[in-house]
Amino acid sequence: MKRINILKESRGFTLIELLCVIAVMGMIMFPLAGTFSSGYKVFHKEDENVKAMRLARGAMEKLVDITRTAGPSEITVSNKGDGQSVEINGASISAENEEIFDPKLKKNFETVDLYIEPSFRDKELSGLEYTIAIKGKRIKDYEISTKVNLRNE
Repeated sequence: MKRINILKESRGFTLIELLCVIAVMGMIMFPLAGTFSSGYKVFHKEDENVKAMRLARGAMEKLVDITRTAGPSEITVSNKGDGQSVEINGASISAENEEIFDPKLKKNFETVDLYIEPSFRDKELSGLEYTIAIKGKRIKDYEISTKVNLRNE
């Protein structure tokens, strides 16, 4: 009789109880995993949006500064087969220019394009309109544009 009491007094969980707990925990965790997964996707999408904005705004700021410090006589606009080309103080303005577009940020996107539209008044160059278009893997196309009027000399 003494032996039976010792077995009854032993403490712990049976295998069945442990399996039930694991099953219940799995049912609770499964919906939560979807929530964490969607949060992860949203975070990375917004992170790419922020990088696109930072790249475009930084490049636009540099373009505006370069253009404003130059006079109309220091800016050359020419038509080439692949579109218009602009040189300011002898430096070519393009999406490949690493001084304007940060290569570390640029590598995160599929395409980064720079469109330049000159405006003329009385056959004289009066301004440049810059448009930066960025296409990424997770984001919609991001576009920013501004027009810079040139100072008269």
